[in-house]
Amino acid sequence: MKTLFKHFTLWAVATLVATGCADDTPNYGPTDPTISGDNCGYLTAEGLKLRVIVDSKTDIQPDDTKDETQTPKSSTALSSRAEGDLDVNRFLVDITDSEGTSHFSGSYAELKALLAEPMPLKVGTYTLSVRSEQTIPAAEWEHPSYAATKSFSILKAQNTSLGEIVCKLQNIKVSLLVSADLADLLSADTQASITIGGNTLSFGTRETRAGYYQAVETTNTLDFVLSGSFADSDSPVQFTKTIENVKAGEWRKITLVIAYSDKGEIKFDIKVDSFIQDEIIEVNSTKGVWEPIYDEPTLINPPTISWTDHEGYLGNATTAPKPFQLKATMFDATGNCTEPFTFNLATAAGCASFQVTITSTNSTFIDALKVMSLAETFDLCKINPQHAAYTTLSLLGFPLGDDLINATAKSFDIGGAMPLLYTRPGYDGTHTFAFTITDNEGQQMQASLAILVDRNNENTGGDGEPTIVWSGNYIDGTPYDIDREEPYLVSEDMKVIIDITAPAGIASFQVDIISDALPPKDLESVGIPASFDLANIKDEALATQLGTPYPDGFGFPVNEEIKNRVKPTKALDVSVFMGVLKYYKGIHNFQLTLKDNKGRTIVKTVKLQVNQ
Repeated sequence: MKTLFKHFTLWAVATLVATGCADDTPNYGPTDPTISGDNCGYLTAEGLKLRVIVDSKTDIQPDDTKDETQTPKSSTALSSRAEGDLDVNRFLVDITDSEGTSHFSGSYAELKALLAEPMPLKVGTYTLSVRSEQTIPAAEWEHPSYAATKSFSILKAQNTSLGEIVCKLQNIKVSLLVSADLADLLSADTQASITIGGNTLSFGTRETRAGYYQAVETTNTLDFVLSGSFADSDSPVQFTKTIENVKAGEWRKITLVIAYSDKGEIKFDIKVDSFIQDEIIEVNSTKGVWEPIYDEPTLINPPTISWTDHEGYLGNATTAPKPFQLKATMFDATGNCTEPFTFNLATAAGCASFQVTITSTNSTFIDALKVMSLAETFDLCKINPQHAAYTTLSLLGFPLGDDLINATAKSFDIGGAMPLLYTRPGYDGTHTFAFTITDNEGQQMQASLAILVDRNNENTGGDGEPTIVWSGNYIDGTPYDIDREEPYLVSEDMKVIIDITAPAGIASFQVDIISDALPPKDLESVGIPASFDLANIKDEALATQLGTPYPDGFGFPVNEEIKNRVKPTKALDVSVFMGVLKYYKGIHNFQLTLKDNKGRTIVKTVKLQVNQ
């Protein structure tokens, strides 16, 4: 970095003629009667020069490759310049002794005039203070303030010269750099409010000036608040960050950057380069007066997580998740989830922690987690492989332990957890999985997934027509044909398994047993009515009887096992009913009426005959 440097040299030359005296004190002896030859020495202008390291460099843009500078405007105290140089004659000077007593207070010009003759002072130690103005402004644009202090000693009957005095920046310099491309993404009123010691300046995204702040404390806190909106969408922009240990004489060069951008979402961060001025400056050198004291660590993208093909559902630290409803269409006939539940984790610095917290509107589900030895909050990186929860979570598809720790990228599918929520046994309600992911740099992100299960209120929206199929083969080896006019003869080992599908979701599945040989009263004697809707059984006792597996019941899919689903959780197997039919000679028709959620209906009849 090339920084403009001005070297001011002011000489005060005094002709010293030592003539000797009785007490060996020079003939320009003290005028203060309290100062005697025994405790007197002299301050001279020999070798005196005042130098100011002028700060006049402010980078305009982070991608600027030109050798350009911004020259600060003159402040009131520094308004007098000679060919652009500071008028150091107006600098204020104080000389005090070790007890704080003032021996000089005035301008640098007045001090030079005074030292035209050696200045007698008592033997002792003194401090010279130089400053460019009386008070450093709280916060102003392009207003650097300079100062210096120097200690010196006065020895008996000897001359002391102040020599060279170097003034450097005393307030805190702050600049904001925003690339032109990034500035174009933001609205014109987007600005960064930067506060130090309670004093604030507002930086626009195209600001070329530096702000100068008074250092209220020895170490100060810088608060950065970016607010505004995106230029193309008016979506709000909000970002804050705090920088500690900011000190007088430092330049905090802040660059606004994009930390990461994922599917249109932009997250901001700032890169802070910190500098102090060199102690030694070479005149006419291209070396800059600013030397870095440290660079903040290179930005590493914070953790991110996304759900494949399901943009917009995950929540974050400030936004609630959009509930995703599980539906019958997302499960096959065996109850396995066919919907993709693949999540993609990216942790550039390596994953240190992946905490999961599960909440639910259904307390029964939370109780079920406890039965499975799952706590409501757990860390996937830290679960003991010997713990029962480790096996459970592994079967559900979660990455665990060494498979996750320090990983920079990980894809995993938790579709295995969905049958638990929906079919095995299923829990209606909203189930929320909150993720807190921390990387090895301590960066943290939060995400959340909300799964809605409401099996009585599904609008699956499928376009396919409902179907009813009699699966399997007859005893002669030919496939069953449910549309055959001639009834099938009932045999002891006959299989009657009915598969139904409704892409729009099953609204009702009506079964009507029509048989002259098997009247309703005989059906009721074995616990089954002549007509019933398997998807909408209100009588709990009947639902239990029909749904309980053989031999205690019939093992039919009932209510939530069939309602709103594309397919029931299990097939309709009426084979066990053949043991009842064989005692009733005649023709028995089982009329099946399937209606979907779009009102479409299909009717099929299973025709059976008993001859004995």
